[in-house]
Amino acid sequence: MQLLNDLLVDSHSGNYNQIVSIITKYLKDLNCKVILQKTGPNKTNIIAIFGSPKLLINCHMDTVPPCGKWKTDPLKLNKINNQLYGLGTADTKGNIYAVLKAVKQAKPKNLMLLFSTDEESGTAESGVTHFLKSNYSKYIKKAIVCEPTSLNFVNKHKGYFSYILKYTNKPMHSSQKSENAIVKAAKSILEYSKQGYNIAKIDGGLQGNITPGYCNLKISKRSYTMPMKNPYFKGIPFNNKKPFIKCNKKVGFWTEAALFQEAGINTVVFGAGSIKQAHSPDEYVKINELKKAQEIIKDAISNI
Repeated sequence: MQLLNDLLVDSHSGNYNQIVSIITKYLKDLNCKVILQKTGPNKTNIIAIFGSPKLLINCHMDTVPPCGKWKTDPLKLNKINNQLYGLGTADTKGNIYAVLKAVKQAKPKNLMLLFSTDEESGTAESGVTHFLKSNYSKYIKKAIVCEPTSLNFVNKHKGYFSYILKYTNKPMHSSQKSENAIVKAAKSILEYSKQGYNIAKIDGGLQGNITPGYCNLKISKRSYTMPMKNPYFKGIPFNNKKPFIKCNKKVGFWTEAALFQEAGINTVVFGAGSIKQAHSPDEYVKINELKKAQEIIKDAISNI
């Protein structure tokens, strides 16, 4: 598990140099062409090409920052019973490990690997977006996106919708009776919460002796359909291609498989780990699950 321990370097969005170096060093021994694709300042996708690719396997390299109180060092691999603890072990560095080990065993002749940037940041210019705009994606017809699905192949997931609501009024001396932008936002919070929205962030006001003149409220929702009747959104067409791996499983989170599918690439989601562990203190992946993922990925590569 030394490779997985090495992969647990700090790689939140914008901090990729170490993990790119670790993965490219490992790939150099696997008889493939390695391409470093710049996606922004200090941001680089890794593309590995084996022969004439028919299948793409994608793993994102970034994680969220450590959040909450961890019992162990989040940037060091810790084995406790049958579980491996560390930031990204489930989402999704454990799957990077499984893919690299599977590829080493399978010795593929028609595979492409994409280790991508900025999946967690929510930016419109993620590593996958850059890849799909490039010529490297032109010949790819099938893809597996690695995310924690508890070893299930998934062909359906929710979309993710996010809104920033802006409340404004004239700021005044707090001794004067006036409108209050934060109070306006607070009244909306209860209503949106009832509708199942995540109240993600609130920001407003300047200081205690001024009534707030602005308040920004960020809300989000995950849904298999449009989250609410909204005159600004008319719905999104779905690409209902039959998955190239037999499956009919759905999950409640969004992945970049949606971007591949939108680009006309028949895509499924698969990986070790549970989404319940992602973005949480004491994140872990089960050892037996990681080994099983490695075997399944090896079989998928061998049967392209």
